[in-house]
Amino acid sequence: MKFKDKLLLIVSLDRPPFVISLSSAIGVMIGVSPYIGLHTVMAVGASYIFRLPLYPLILGAYINNPLTLVIIYGFCYKVGKFFLQSETDLSIDWHNLSYMDFWVNLKAFFWPFFVGTHIMALFAGIITFFFIYAAIKIYKKNLD
Repeated sequence: MKFKDKLLLIVSLDRPPFVISLSSAIGVMIGVSPYIGLHTVMAVGASYIFRLPLYPLILGAYINNPLTLVIIYGFCYKVGKFFLQSETDLSIDWHNLSYMDFWVNLKAFFWPFFVGTHIMALFAGIITFFFIYAAIKIYKKNLD
């Protein structure tokens, strides 16, 4: 299924534009979040708790997949480093890596990654909300 077909399926849902846009935005926020392995559960849970349509949530949550994971999370890490003004460089000597070195390196990576993913999730969610809302309005206008 092409992107255009998926977008057409989202904009043609029989729900108010605000609800569909909100569902898509929350889905993208979930997809960019650092909670790998819980994206589907979080999307289904958000759909159930907030009574949102599931398809836009799942589609948004799956924005982060094996093909995009390194790009998205790498950029989020850089954003986190920028906001935390972190000067830490992750140069790991894999041949002489001890157990303690592993945890020290992980800690140096974790905070910029965690902060960056949450900032980018919020930013991506806002952009998605307005993009989907505009697409729905254009689609409904062209139907009339």
